[in-house]
Amino acid sequence: MTAITRLLASPGGQPDRLMALMPTHLTPQLGNDKTRGFQVINRPYSVLLFIQSPMYKERVKEDYVFIMEGDHLMLQPMPNLATETTPAGFFFPYMSPRQVPDHPRVVGKYYKGPLDHVQATGPSPAIMHVKMMEDIAQDWYDLSVQLKRDADADRVFGWVLEMW
Repeated sequence: MTAITRLLASPGGQPDRLMALMPTHLTPQLGNDKTRGFQVINRPYSVLLFIQSPMYKERVKEDYVFIMEGDHLMLQPMPNLATETTPAGFFFPYMSPRQVPDHPRVVGKYYKGPLDHVQATGPSPAIMHVKMMEDIAQDWYDLSVQLKRDADADRVFGWVLEMW
């Protein structure tokens, strides 16, 4: 890993004081019509807009990206277990598409393949090939908005909705 770029979604795309300390891509927060009060949907939106920005080509020089949240703490170097076709992410047992009540039903509404193909990992922390991130960013954002609009999915997934 050679560089860190912070993605910031703020009201009206306003800068903050931390921008002077680290390279930051600034994104205006989504409106309530998209978030329905769930501001975490700004995460896939920020990634999508970052990929579409000139800053992305300037900053991302590696073949793989490591996505993490500001409150994640790295105590030792993390090996890259991802490949060009398979990302590596943290296992979240509370996201099991089979073992958590109601998850099979809701996941099945949005994914038509075998539930065993849906991994219990979220978007962070994760390592993936740059091309894969570019390919899934729009779908991740669209799915997050769709899930939030679906009252059943919103109730079942709750605070982890955007992690799917």
